[in-house]
Amino acid sequence: MLIILILLITSGCFTEKWISSIGLSETVNSTNSSMTNQKQEIPELLFVHILWRHGDRGPLVMYPNDPYNESVWPNGRGELTEIGMRQLFKVGKRFYQQYINCTPPFLSKNYHNKEIYVRSTDFNRTITSAMAVLAGMFPNGISGKDYPKESDWPHGWIPIPVHTVEFKHDRTGNPFHHCIRAELLEKEGYQSNDFREITAKYQDLLAYLSNMTGYKRLQPDERFSFLLDTLIVERFHNLKLPEWFTEKIEKEMKILRAEIRKYRLGSGKYFGPKSKLIRLRGGVILNAIIDKLQRKWECINDDSIKCIWYKHIKFYGLSAHDVTVSALLVALGVNSENMDIHDPQYGATVYSELYRFHNQPYVKVCHLNYLTEELL
Repeated sequence: MLIILILLITSGCFTEKWISSIGLSETVNSTNSSMTNQKQEIPELLFVHILWRHGDRGPLVMYPNDPYNESVWPNGRGELTEIGMRQLFKVGKRFYQQYINCTPPFLSKNYHNKEIYVRSTDFNRTITSAMAVLAGMFPNGISGKDYPKESDWPHGWIPIPVHTVEFKHDRTGNPFHHCIRAELLEKEGYQSNDFREITAKYQDLLAYLSNMTGYKRLQPDERFSFLLDTLIVERFHNLKLPEWFTEKIEKEMKILRAEIRKYRLGSGKYFGPKSKLIRLRGGVILNAIIDKLQRKWECINDDSIKCIWYKHIKFYGLSAHDVTVSALLVALGVNSENMDIHDPQYGATVYSELYRFHNQPYVKVCHLNYLTEELL
């Protein structure tokens, strides 16, 4: 049985802050005499699964009255920008400090294909974000060994595979993969009196935005969310925004977007505390992570063929989207009223670290939402 500890902000090098977390688990499991009598044993990190959001990108959609067209975005709509590449390179450098440049190091200093597996959703922005992360993680490649010893080869760059599957079939990277039951539940939620009561408060806002943006009739749906995203992306790139997009309007839009997300992911009031939709959205992602953690634990001392891959793997990375991060946090039971879980920033990460402590498995789950946050 895996014992899971959930922390919203993680620690630095993987063993440094662990004892305080073990203190929490000791309180929960106070009958475990071996744990309470041997507090000084250092937990052993066995495996880490990390989900991250891609870096800065161009807007996904231009609204009808948008003063900026696609020519403003040289890489194209929805594509990773140079800023986004740098952001995820920094995320990779953070992983390097946490798991490689530590004493003792968890991962090998140089890339080893049996230790590392990175997966991405099937979008350019997530695939290139994964490549940027890996470049940050492995800056010390050896010429002639890790990459060709050629004068025209980019110095230090190691080609590392990033795996993917078609997005519509991606059950771990896409919380909205095709599922008839989930789609019916989502539709029920949007048609419920609870959701209608919420959106009724924002009819004036929707009418105002329709008039300002050129949309004929803006509704509380994904198009509304894309509009807010476009405005925030344009501001991030220092483009002058229309005067109607005030601080008050932005705040109201963010609140409504959070409500829309709740009903898409199953945490809206209508669904109650035992939401089936949560299990069908973020629950699928969470179950996939738990399955990997469980298999790693079961394969530690198993030399059979079925355990060859899990016996050696140490780091599994998933490069995905804001909704992927949100769906996982909702499935983990993080307070749905926390606005941050509905607004994951570029490079937001969710760590799931598997430890062995007194020969028992423990999982520490940590969430870091902002690139500027320092690891404690």
